[in-house]
Amino acid sequence: LTFQLAYGYRFSDIDSSLYYSDKTIEYADKLDLPAIKAQMLSLKGATVLEAGKLPESLQFQFESLEISQKIKDSSNIAFALNRIGNIYMELGDYRKANEYYFRSKDLFEKVADTGMFHNEMSNIGNIYDLMQIPDSGLYYHHIVLRAAQKSTDRSKYTRPEMMFRMGNSYRLKNDTGKAMYYYKLGIQEANTDNDTRNLTMNNLLLAKLYDELNLPDSGIKYAYNAIQTGKTISFRKG
Repeated sequence: LTFQLAYGYRFSDIDSSLYYSDKTIEYADKLDLPAIKAQMLSLKGATVLEAGKLPESLQFQFESLEISQKIKDSSNIAFALNRIGNIYMELGDYRKANEYYFRSKDLFEKVADTGMFHNEMSNIGNIYDLMQIPDSGLYYHHIVLRAAQKSTDRSKYTRPEMMFRMGNSYRLKNDTGKAMYYYKLGIQEANTDNDTRNLTMNNLLLAKLYDELNLPDSGIKYAYNAIQTGKTISFRKG
């Protein structure tokens, strides 16, 4: 139960997620369950990253990676690699981030985790956008979008994130109409999934777009929405 609660609260209540992660780690130590401990350390690292604590996040991921490599748990190794990539992305080391994402993608493909395989494809596309190469970004985003459209399992694909990344690519290509369309679609998807973190991101990016279009009233409206939702989950970065 604590395991499920730790995951369940990740995007809606950071403090609760961390509390249940620690409880699960305690139980894992008592019952000698290294795979569960590695999974929770990695989740904890991903959760503190949302609160802007990068050094702590990196420490948790490398702890998880060490345990997972020791017990040869390919799935947990892939998750740790993915999340180390996320940290390097936040640090602005995009080449390093993609090194980890490509390694993670290959492992997720090996263990037949299609959801996370496509998640890594999305991350790789995002890095190309951050490197100002939107055509490469869109190449990966469209692969992920097509896969999500064929799936009825919403838990496999983070649609609100997918939408704002599509929006970012089009914004870089100066196609503001398509960028706005995807950001607004991202808000709808986030409300459907109760994904407060990515609701914040779609509002924030839409606010920035309106600001660039010299439409301050709309910009302020969406920026205010982003502040309100970001506050509810201690999403300091957003």
